[in-house]
Amino acid sequence: MEWPATLAPDDEPLGDPPPSPPPSNKPPVIRNFTHTAVGTVVTFTGRVEDENPGGLTVRLGGPAAMDNKAVTTDAAGYFTLTVNMGGQTGEVWARTTDREGLESASVYTNVY
Repeated sequence: MEWPATLAPDDEPLGDPPPSPPPSNKPPVIRNFTHTAVGTVVTFTGRVEDENPGGLTVRLGGPAAMDNKAVTTDAAGYFTLTVNMGGQTGEVWARTTDREGLESASVYTNVY
């Protein structure tokens, strides 16, 4: 048998290469979660890393002043939330869920 001088993609002797696996979704990760305080007003900031970080809801909780607090990420995954904590202190947590339903681990910062 004589091989053609140039092989077309479908004429490879061993067949087509295997297809690439579909991209896998990974849980989102919250990075650089921190806060700054001026008096009783506390500003929380951070960034969500995900395949699609924009428009995700980051939920925050901890002391009573943080009940039902949430913020939406910008297109790059950054978020900022300012809360008057009325002098309350303690551990504040943040977490998010991506569009495919995977939840991040909780991250924490201590407000003194």
